[in-house]
Amino acid sequence: MKKIIIVASLFAFGGLVNAQTSKDQKVIELLETMGTTQNMKISYELFISNYRKQYPDIPAAYWDKATSLVDYKDLIKRIVPIYSKNFTEKEIDDLTTFYKSSTGKEMTTKMPVILQESMLVGQEWGTELAQKIESEIKPSEKKTDTSPPPPRR
Repeated sequence: MKKIIIVASLFAFGGLVNAQTSKDQKVIELLETMGTTQNMKISYELFISNYRKQYPDIPAAYWDKATSLVDYKDLIKRIVPIYSKNFTEKEIDDLTTFYKSSTGKEMTTKMPVILQESMLVGQEWGTELAQKIESEIKPSEKKTDTSPPPPRR
């Protein structure tokens, strides 16, 4: 009887592992269909481009080396469990179906531009908000003499 229970447990555990692997594979397919890696590359290139402008004295070889060290497959492997945890397998299937549709494909094409433009709007908004806060707060309300205590170590 013990042997039957052990064998049944092994099959059940093996089934769970295969089910998770299958779900993870579906998440990878979804991420590929969504153009996630391509969007990561675009974001990283924009990030590096901004830093190159801020630090023009740093040689191009440094930035080239930094770019060559990026491993998007490793990042995807780290993201897969997040999707697996937050979406059911059916939801992953439904999302994959959507992103394979003409509307979904259009979204993956337009999303990098939308995100880039949205980030610029967010930066402008944040700058304007900071200026508004600074101009609206009276000097007496700023109380520079009572700063918070330093963090404990």
